Amino acid sequence: MEYLAHLIQHEVDLQHWKGIKTSRDGPTFIHLFIADDLILFAKVSKRNSTTIKNTLEKFCFVSGQKINFSKSRIFFSPHTSPSKISQVENDLCISSCRDFGKYLGVPIITDQRSSRAYNFLINKLRSMLANSLSLAGRMILINSVIPTHVMQCHLLPAKICNVMDKLNRNFLWGNSSTKKKLHLLKWQTVTKPKLLGGLGIKESGHRNKVLLAKRVWDLRENSNSLHACLFSSKYPPNSSQSKCRSTSWSSLCKAKTLCDKGTRWLICNGTQIKFWLDNWTGFGPL
Repeated sequence: MEYLAHLIQHEVDLQHWKGIKTSRDGPTFIHLFIADDLILFAKVSKRNSTTIKNTLEKFCFVSGQKINFSKSRIFFSPHTSPSKISQVENDLCISSCRDFGKYLGVPIITDQRSSRAYNFLINKLRSMLANSLSLAGRMILINSVIPTHVMQCHLLPAKICNVMDKLNRNFLWGNSSTKKKLHLLKWQTVTKPKLLGGLGIKESGHRNKVLLAKRVWDLRENSNSLHACLFSSKYPPNSSQSKCRSTSWSSLCKAKTLCDKGTRWLICNGTQIKFWLDNWTGFGPL
């Protein structure tokens, strides 16, 4: 992979390979290595497709490895013309697709307008909760099978969170498709912390928002990280969020208010504080 990255960078330096810019002033992406998977980014053109093909052939010749083109896929922008799509497919001998599947359990491309995109969470949760355990064991299992990784990337629809909570309720009290059991406590009581008389089981919707708020906080604290720089360049503070097509970024924006509730002024030695210009009250500077 290191040699392949060197070959790609060489073609970029020669301006034979045009990558994809995240925004007008944002970084340009040309490749992404994830374990044994490889994602290449390029503009749709005859020159780019020829360069990619030559680079891959050169890498296979030197390394002795082979690329499985039958398992490889190309994802095109919805605005790409059909003629260009067929041209690139013929040049690279790779078929196009409308879905990249999942990575670490999270859909890479998601239609946030449809709750059906998250039905896999319901199916996964239903299969994991199909166990016969004691009440204490069921309570521990409910807290351990929550899809944390998905929740910190996407704001799940309320319908999906409600179904997940319903599955957790039925599993906790031993309900099944053929047998109904009495729920001894209200769900609002069950989801309270143990210090307040509950069982400490988190509601799916609340946990989802908290994890997203934690992600927002991490981006603010590590403002120089690649992830933070990408978001800040593609979605500057004064940009309109209504035109945002990123499911992850729109989900993070909806969790900002929850994150702001936990922020406090830290005076320290006072050198970073601007008494007259900082927004102390939340209604603007003094």
